Amino acid sequence: GFALDKSGGRPLAATAAVVLAAGMALLAFAHSATFDVYVPGYFLLAAGGDMFYLASLTLAQAWPSRQGTVISAYSCAFDSSTVVFLLFELVNRFTLNAFSVRMFWLTLGAFATPLTAGLALVWP
Repeated sequence: GFALDKSGGRPLAATAAVVLAAGMALLAFAHSATFDVYVPGYFLLAAGGDMFYLASLTLAQAWPSRQGTVISAYSCAFDSSTVVFLLFELVNRFTLNAFSVRMFWLTLGAFATPLTAGLALVWP
């Protein structure tokens, strides 16, 4: 909240994109025996997600007459984002483990990082 008040939505969203990308990269290359960075990776995911969520609340100001609807829609989308992990599990189960965890995090990062960075560029 302090960073949002101090810098605004756009810089916070850009920072969130970098933090999320770093967390996904750590988790993609983590290995419990040789490169155990699961805790820092998940910490970066949590911090980046929270930063992006807080920054997104300022988007509702772009539509003053529909602020409640925009915030409600974004809250629902944020809450339902965990479905991605369920979909990975189902795809992995039905393809007999054809996809590795590394492939999952790299694919998710390939979609999420440009999307998050692009949103930061068009922020009001």
